[in-house]
This record gives sequence, C-alpha cells and structure tokens, in this order.
Amino acid sequence: MGHSFFLEPREELIMRSRISALIAASFFTLCVSAANATATLVTDGGGNLVGVNGLLVGSTLYDVTFSYGSCASNFSGCTSNSAFDFTTQASADAANSALLSQAIASSLFAEAPALIGPGGGCGGRLCEIETPFFTDGTSGTNDSAVYVWSFTGPTLSTPDSIPILENTGPGNTRVWSHWSAVPEPITLTLFGAGLAGAAVMRRRKKNAA
Repeated sequence: MGHSFFLEPREELIMRSRISALIAASFFTLCVSAANATATLVTDGGGNLVGVNGLLVGSTLYDVTFSYGSCASNFSGCTSNSAFDFTTQASADAANSALLSQAIASSLFAEAPALIGPGGGCGGRLCEIETPFFTDGTSGTNDSAVYVWSFTGPTLSTPDSIPILENTGPGNTRVWSHWSAVPEPITLTLFGAGLAGAAVMRRRKKNAA
C-alpha cells in the first residue's frame, strides 16, 4: 500500500510529461505543415479553373470553389451577411490576398481570365473573382475581388459595390468564391491526444479513490 502511494504520483507526473511533449510536438508539426502548405489548382474537363485547395489564410487552410451567376442565386438571396463566408472587409481581403499570391499570380490563369470559372464563366479579357462580405439587404453588396485582366495581370480590388439582383448576362459576368475551412490531420491528432490524456488521468484518480 505504501509502495503504491509513492509510485502513483510519479507515474502521473510521467504521464503528464508525455502528454505535454506530444501536444508540443503536434503543435510544432502543425506550424511547420501550415508554413509549407501548397495550394493546388482545381480544373474542370475543359481546363477551366474552378477552385483551389489548400489555401493558407493566416493559420487556417481553406478549400475554395468557384461558381457563376448572381449574388442572389449564390448566397441565399444575397440579403443576409450570415450567408457569406466572411463578414468583414479585412477577412475577405486577407482571403483574396491569399488566393492571389498563392494560386492565381503564379499560374497560367494570371493571363487567361477567359479560363476562370465553371465552363470558363468569365469568358473575356477581364475576370472578377468575387468574395462578398457585407450587404445592406436591399440594394447592394460590398465585396473583395481578385481581378484577372489579360492586359495588366491579376490584382486585388476592394471594396466593390454590386447590385443584389445583378443578372448573369455577358455584360455582367460574375464568378464567386466559396470558402471552406479544412482541418489538418495533425489537428485531429492533437485533439485525440488531449482526450486520451484526460481519460488516463480520470482513470488513475478513480483507481486511487
């Protein structure tokens, strides 16, 4: 009985140390993995750019898909900010800056705006990849956009005001971006390690009681 009294705290200390070391190593790996993240362009059967996987915005990885049409048809009527992936200009700008620098600027699409969007939705010398972040709910929506222009190359343009019910005819081409955060596998490992450690500690306390 006396032996277990002195041994159990020591085992608990060792377990705590191992869990702390695992979490630290997982966090370090996560940081390295994020720093070395490489965006992957997604194209359709016609060679048109329809999305990008693995875009790093701050410390979060995103998969991005492009759609074509009006704001209303792509964002639940375009009358509520909750329908948007980002709700501030700063966050929308950061996302599009990543889209521009990590994917568009160094790709063949930087000089081929007609190949951006499902089915080549832009179909001209200028393509605007729109990311809405605010709407007044009645007349217009503000958004951040990546402009891909065959004459000058891609740039970031913000803010831009877009009529909510804008149509999708040749004179009003719009390609929209949709952003989905992607948890890295190492994040799940770190979470699992935390749960496992907590379970071990609870079991030891229960046995000690």
